[in-house]
Amino acid sequence: MSSEKLKNLKKFEEKVYQCMKCGFCMFFCPVYQEIFMEPYVARGRNVLAMDLLEGADFDWKHLESRFSKCLTCNRCAQFCPAKVEVATITFAARADIVEAKGLPLAKEVVFKKLLNRRELFGKVVR
Repeated sequence: MSSEKLKNLKKFEEKVYQCMKCGFCMFFCPVYQEIFMEPYVARGRNVLAMDLLEGADFDWKHLESRFSKCLTCNRCAQFCPAKVEVATITFAARADIVEAKGLPLAKEVVFKKLLNRRELFGKVVR
């Protein structure tokens, strides 16, 4: 991902580099409790964000997968010794991915079609 496509993530660059990479976040992450894959927890996503900010290339599916698994519950941030604002970083990265790639089809249908039509949305969620 080129650095000009990271305008949202760049706004929080200082927060990204607050991460000490201690891994304490893993113990509190509900996603990690289910899949036991370190790249999907806060430390893994922060390292990925650092790599992106430094100009590393990744394919879109890889980025989307890593940043979309986060529930943004902020449990990791509650217990983080460095008080890294993980949800903020995750939202910024997601925004950059969507701006560059667009929404996945299922999300596009929900956000662009259903949410604008309340009567249809009500029928779908019942």
